[in-house]
Amino acid sequence: MGFYCSAEPSVCRSVCGDLIRASNEECDLESPGCSNCTVTEGWTCDLSQCREICHDGLLVGRETCDAGDKEGCLEDCSGVAEGFVCSGKDPTLCQLQANIASAN
Repeated sequence: MGFYCSAEPSVCRSVCGDLIRASNEECDLESPGCSNCTVTEGWTCDLSQCREICHDGLLVGRETCDAGDKEGCLEDCSGVAEGFVCSGKDPTLCQLQANIASAN
């Protein structure tokens, strides 16, 4: 399970895409966070699922705001925190609305 073996003596290698994490595979899931059995940047995977890494500065998956370790995005990266204006990605750049108004 998870391996393909051939020849004599047997030479075995893991099978990427069989949904069984084996050998040197970082992941083996049908997920945007797992590509060619390697965890995609901005994601973390366990044996059953991949999730976006919120606050890493990379806008991936369902994240709509990810300013890295800077403030401005909601705790779960699902939007902009109250009082901020944000734009861009990798990372999202945020400013306090008060700072924007005083600059005008």
